[in-house]
Amino acid sequence: AIRAAEATAALIEIQGPRAIQVVFDRSEKRAAQAAAVAIPKTGVAAAVDGQAVDDQVRPALAVVPADQTPPLDPATRKRLLYWIETAVAQYDDVVTAGFEVAMPPDQPVLGRLADARRIREVRFIDPVGEGMRRITVVGDTAAGPIEAELLIELDPLPQAVASRAGLRRGHRITAADLTTVPIPHSQWRDAYVVDPESLIGQEVFTPVRSGHPIQVSDVRRPVLIKRGDLVEVRVFGGGITVSTNAKSLGEGGEMDLVQVETFDPKRKLIARVVEPGLVEVISRAPGVSR
Repeated sequence: AIRAAEATAALIEIQGPRAIQVVFDRSEKRAAQAAAVAIPKTGVAAAVDGQAVDDQVRPALAVVPADQTPPLDPATRKRLLYWIETAVAQYDDVVTAGFEVAMPPDQPVLGRLADARRIREVRFIDPVGEGMRRITVVGDTAAGPIEAELLIELDPLPQAVASRAGLRRGHRITAADLTTVPIPHSQWRDAYVVDPESLIGQEVFTPVRSGHPIQVSDVRRPVLIKRGDLVEVRVFGGGITVSTNAKSLGEGGEMDLVQVETFDPKRKLIARVVEPGLVEVISRAPGVSR
């Protein structure tokens, strides 16, 4: 209740035991005291719960001249910024999934919402999009709703490629396996993949959880030759091609280098993977003596 700003209009700093009890006072006297806020005499009469109130004390009204907006103390400003940014972030799926929300804290008109117990509604005046946007914020006070027109900044969230379902090691990735997810700027890693096309046809090297961003190290080229496979070794050099059989001592994908061992005579070579069961070695042509 405290986090949702329903229990109190003030910022609460808790010190002491981890378990506490919060009780909401529903008495009429407390409601009337919360509704009436002292401001300079304006000659405007008002009423609380139908009872006349002295013109030097009036409830918070929706119409407050900008030059009479009361200054905000740091705790109230922090509370209002948190409420409004949270409300904007939850405005709709477009904002929730696409933007990081921040509000310039030095807007004088923010003082109009000083007595708000919670934010009832946020309406966009400008279309939702990147940059500064005008919004109307409606707050609830003890005397009724109050509103203010404010500026909010929407910063597009970077998108990372993620898996639609869990992917096991060795799985060959297709377009149907992939989606994109927004990542908060504070959680972004340069290792995240941003281009889905670069993953199609790759093989999962590290298991990936459903909806989890895929990192470059999570995938590799498909393994064409595994350790222990019998392979054909083709040696190119000086315009001559020689073929022999060998056993792979490692594993690799296309164009990867693996170590192989020939049978007769036994000799270890470093070869490049061409296709399943085939590797090649390119030797230098013999030098010419002078």
